[in-house]
Amino acid sequence: MTGISIFYPMAALVLLTFIVTFRMGQLRVRYIKQRKVTLKEARVSATAPYPVDAINAAAHFHNLLQTPVLLYTVCLAALSLNLVDNILIILAWAYVAVRIAHAWVHMTYNNVIHRFYAFVAGLTLLAAMWVKLTLRLAGF
Repeated sequence: MTGISIFYPMAALVLLTFIVTFRMGQLRVRYIKQRKVTLKEARVSATAPYPVDAINAAAHFHNLLQTPVLLYTVCLAALSLNLVDNILIILAWAYVAVRIAHAWVHMTYNNVIHRFYAFVAGLTLLAAMWVKLTLRLAGF
């Protein structure tokens, strides 16, 4: 694999972010059209007046703008330093897979324990990527 291969897991995560964003918007528009939420309520709160599925979509959208930044950063750092290797690419794809699972749990049946396991797995993968890159920079 070439160094540019690290771009594809990042692109996949961006795609997931757009999918969740679209779903969040779709749900919000639906509930406004059904008059379950008024425009005034929507203006005052991004989550409170909406049914739980729209709240979960919004929460997951915000979550995709938090720890995934660490994936983008480590991937771009590895790419710019020419330190991309197969292990880093595999870890990045594993992180994306875990984030997809996390999104699916959060936006469907929303079992908090399952969500927690997916979240911790993602953090563990991110930590492994950062340790790996740091060790490579240190010459190990």
